[in-house]
Amino acid sequence: MRIKKYKIFMDFEKEEAWLNKMAGLGFHFVEYKFGRYYFEKGVPGAYIYRLEMLDDYPTDEKSAEYIAFLKEQHIEMVTSYHTWAYFRKKAEDGSFEIYTDIPSRMKHYEKVARIFGIVLLINFAIGCINVNINNINNINIYLSVVNFLIAIILFIPYVKIGLKVKHLKQEKELFDR
Repeated sequence: MRIKKYKIFMDFEKEEAWLNKMAGLGFHFVEYKFGRYYFEKGVPGAYIYRLEMLDDYPTDEKSAEYIAFLKEQHIEMVTSYHTWAYFRKKAEDGSFEIYTDIPSRMKHYEKVARIFGIVLLINFAIGCINVNINNINNINIYLSVVNFLIAIILFIPYVKIGLKVKHLKQEKELFDR
């Protein structure tokens, strides 16, 4: 039996936790299309899911090699969405962590923050441009408001991720001493 759930996440850790909660209920994640998660009914708790933002698309050579390496470790890429990859491993095979050290976790968070920051700045810039157009009308004002709202919404996870990176840097400094 295949089911579909609609959900949008701004925090990949919450998304990962939700996917694992669904797996615990016996719904195994099999596909993602913007805002739509597809699950198949199965044995509760059979899989552990992890998300990762790859450096490149999964079809690029470097990413394909990495995915092949994970496959050798009995880790399956379920699906991908742009550079986000959804991985799973059978729970009976033991724990499953992609980032086992502080530098790799920092690098991942920085990649995610960079994407949020770029999209935030683009929306802020477009909002400013629409406000400053000589022939301003209701459409320009509406678009400006939408772009500014998107920038504000993206600012929240951007700051949260930045705080996580800062905390990891402090943690790393403690270990380096």
